[in-house]
Amino acid sequence: MGATFSGPPIMLSMGDSVIWGQGLQEWNKFDSLVCDQLRYRPEYTGLTLVRLAHSGAIIGADRDQTGRAAPGEVPWSFPTVIQQFESYDGDPDAVRVVLLNGGINDVSLQVIANPLTTPGDLSDLIQQYCGKGMVALLQSVAARFSNPACRIIVTGYYQILSAASSFAPTVAYLELLGITEASTLLGTATGFSDLVALSHLFWQGSDTALSNAVDEVNPRFGNRITFVRSGFTEENSLFQDSSLLWVFSGTPPFVDAADDFRDFRAQVCSNFYPDGSVDCLECRFASVGHPTAGGAIKYYEQIMQAFAA
Repeated sequence: MGATFSGPPIMLSMGDSVIWGQGLQEWNKFDSLVCDQLRYRPEYTGLTLVRLAHSGAIIGADRDQTGRAAPGEVPWSFPTVIQQFESYDGDPDAVRVVLLNGGINDVSLQVIANPLTTPGDLSDLIQQYCGKGMVALLQSVAARFSNPACRIIVTGYYQILSAASSFAPTVAYLELLGITEASTLLGTATGFSDLVALSHLFWQGSDTALSNAVDEVNPRFGNRITFVRSGFTEENSLFQDSSLLWVFSGTPPFVDAADDFRDFRAQVCSNFYPDGSVDCLECRFASVGHPTAGGAIKYYEQIMQAFAA
């Protein structure tokens, strides 16, 4: 017999900027799309979305769990994903869907998109955070939200850069991440890792590690956890015609981000970080590399397929 609870069923959305929906209006975020669609099903009538995800969140399994919070559009580690689920103060039995992700910020974009990173080092970080870190997170989440009717969906990532990514905006993107001399490292320099290969390694490696984490935890919690891939292909990576990711607006030197929240971030980032700092600049362009409305629909379609299975 399942657990009983009063009030509407709850859908919890936890994780980083991909789950948060960086740069997207509320109605375009894929957690909103999923929740709106599930409400039509009798078992989810009245489903209410509680979004705890925010930009920059780390899983934080091996980190000190202290730090100030920031507006959701501001890339910031805290609250960690662990803190997010611990902060939910409603009835755990009311939670019928948990949508979560995590790992990319623990690994760090500055590592994934860095020619100084070796494939071996990146693989180790993927296993540490998307593997072991996700196992620890899922054990805690599944234990707390133990209603047998609660589905837990873990979403994967995508390839950030591909061989078809245009050179100039790629250089600007790397410099935005604080990777200096990017044009030299991508041009004639030798002895450095290929960024396309690193991006592909993170995409495929994190999918495998996250899927394995789900497989490891699932038997102990009623096989209620499902791993869902993004559905993206290499052609959907940054700075190419079929990209499903936010890019820069304008022509070089790419004076702005392209999403609707660029002006909002320009204000809140200056308030949160010292104006003019590297972190402040990265914050203002935070949408770059995140799913557009079309990318969010791809995630939505993948998640709804999992509910149909």
